[in-house]
Amino acid sequence: MRFSFPQLRILAIAVNQFTGIIPETISNISGLEILDLRYNYLIGQVPNSLGVLKDFQWLNLQYNNLGRGMSGDLNFLNSLTNISSLKILSLAVKCFGGVLPNCIVNLSTQLQELYLGGNKIFGSIPEEIGNLINSTTFYVAENYLTGVISASIGDLQSLRELGLSFNRLSGGYQACSRPPLAT
Repeated sequence: MRFSFPQLRILAIAVNQFTGIIPETISNISGLEILDLRYNYLIGQVPNSLGVLKDFQWLNLQYNNLGRGMSGDLNFLNSLTNISSLKILSLAVKCFGGVLPNCIVNLSTQLQELYLGGNKIFGSIPEEIGNLINSTTFYVAENYLTGVISASIGDLQSLRELGLSFNRLSGGYQACSRPPLAT
């Protein structure tokens, strides 16, 4: 499928029965701000080309069959670090696997909601998670995360929802006693 739609800002085709892959050409919709593909039957990898969408604010891919449940599924996240307007990223529930990449701490400082729960993601929560200073939601429950919770999570002063349940996290919780960053 070829996309252009130069005036399109919102592409919402959620809760349907769409199948197949997300085409690389979706990035031809250069003014795209919202891409809502949740609750479909999409497969394959998420295209790296999404990283060229400079006005991108919201990506919702939850409840699809994207990824293979293996390493490399989240490589596309690195391309999203170039988007300073990204506010909501939802990749919850289905097949994404591999190590939680450190590049998530380099996502937009405008990022408010990050949903990665219900996947097959392993590794640890990056030490610099506190870089996501405007986050109101950090949800990584129901994965295979290990290690200690970084003390920098205490820097997320806007946080309203912290979902860490059903992982393999351990150690003490340091963020409660850490003083907030000076403003």
